[in-house]
Amino acid sequence: MDVKDDTHRDAATPGPHIQMTYFEAIVQAQLEEMHRDERVVLLGEDVSVHGGGKLIECFGKNRVWNMPISEGSFTGLGIGAAINGLRPIVDISTASFIYLACDQIVNQASKLRYMTGGQIDIPIVFRCCMFSTGSEAAQHADRPYPLFMNVPG
Repeated sequence: MDVKDDTHRDAATPGPHIQMTYFEAIVQAQLEEMHRDERVVLLGEDVSVHGGGKLIECFGKNRVWNMPISEGSFTGLGIGAAINGLRPIVDISTASFIYLACDQIVNQASKLRYMTGGQIDIPIVFRCCMFSTGSEAAQHADRPYPLFMNVPG
C-alpha cells in the first residue's frame, strides 16, 4: 500500500462506517444528544436555518433558539439556562466573535462553580467555526482557541 494512498486503510473501529463532513458530524452529535436528553437546547445566530442543520424540524422552537447578533448576551442566556437545569449548546457562529462573549465565558461560566463552592454547575458547550475556506474578513479570520488554555472549568 502506498503511504500517500490511505483510502484502503482499515477503520479504527470495526463495523459499518459513514463518511461525513465535520459539520454533518456535529449536527449528528447534537441530534443524538437532543434525542437522548430533553434538557439539551441549541442557541445561536440563525441556528434554526444554518448552524442547527434543520434540528428545528425535529425539536421545535422550544429547544432550538435563534438569537440576535449579540454574542455576549446570548452566551449569558446560555449560562443562565445551564444554571437552571438545561444543557445548552451555544453556537458562536464564527470563532472571532467569541471575543465578544469572553467576559461571560471566562468570568461567569468558568468560575461560578468555584465561586459558589460547587453549589452551581454549568453544563454548557460553546462551539464556533474556524479554519473555514474561502474569503474571510479581518474580523472573521482569528483562531482564538489558545486564549482558553488557562481558563478554569
